Amino acid sequence: MDTTHSIIRTLSEVQTQISRHCAADDADLLNIRRLIQLYMDTHCKHHIVYDYVDIPPEGGHSIRFCDVCMKTFD
Repeated sequence: MDTTHSIIRTLSEVQTQISRHCAADDADLLNIRRLIQLYMDTHCKHHIVYDYVDIPPEGGHSIRFCDVCMKTFD
């Protein structure tokens, strides 16, 4: 695994933790989360994975996401 790939995986985990614990009114954490997303959008060489999510009662649907940065695609 190259260094950029490793950094992006770590930043993705940090972004997830910030999202779970961040108050919407904490401007510094919101800015950090924005900067992490910008870095990942710029540097990730996306590896797209296709999956199926079964969510009752609506039923399931197919999703596409990058298994490096965890970004979802429509």
